[in-house]
Amino acid sequence: MRVGICDDNAADAKKIAFALEDVSADLELVCYDTGAALLDAVKGGAVFDLVFLDIFLARENGMELAEALRQISPDTDLVFSTTSRDFAVEAFRVQAADYLVKPYAERDVVNAFARVVMKRKNQKPDGVLLQVGRELRFFRPDEIVRIESDRHYTRLLAANGTETRLHLNYSEVVSRFPKTFLELRRGITVNMAFIGGIKGNLVTLTDGSTCNIPKSKLDRVVGSYTRYVTGAR
Repeated sequence: MRVGICDDNAADAKKIAFALEDVSADLELVCYDTGAALLDAVKGGAVFDLVFLDIFLARENGMELAEALRQISPDTDLVFSTTSRDFAVEAFRVQAADYLVKPYAERDVVNAFARVVMKRKNQKPDGVLLQVGRELRFFRPDEIVRIESDRHYTRLLAANGTETRLHLNYSEVVSRFPKTFLELRRGITVNMAFIGGIKGNLVTLTDGSTCNIPKSKLDRVVGSYTRYVTGAR
């Protein structure tokens, strides 16, 4: 796997390289201190599976470089590194694999690398990437109990009792979670792993909450849950 590191701060570039040195035997690391040098290399035929790209480069805009790199090498995954969270929305737009805010730990670099490797092996990542305010966060599906519509917002309720409010469309959020999530009624989707039981048209979740299922959806909900429990397809 070939990884490019573009950062005009030598210490930061070295930190990324050091974190990745021992994660894979076939890993090749190439460092650049300017975006222009990176783009010239790619235009000249250099191929990178992943590029760690600093957003604040001297006399260069990392987001503009990312867009240019996307045009030349659309299959290259990007991980941004920066001192600010202000570009999280733009990073989401160019489909960045991760967004690291300095000072980050070496394990953060390794985790970002691991997500890209899993993606390239067509494995599901250990989380669903969603925009929360100005930052991007991963949510583990097995920790989310319910997804609920809240007007122009969507709420994620976790098993540990925490609640996250997202300024994202409910249907869009639900579509990013696995098929083990089942819509009980309009605006309420639950993780079937947290269903404690279904009696009549009442679903009881393991956190003690309940939800009435409309008669029009009862057969579908019961059927989906039965297949989930029995492992039938």
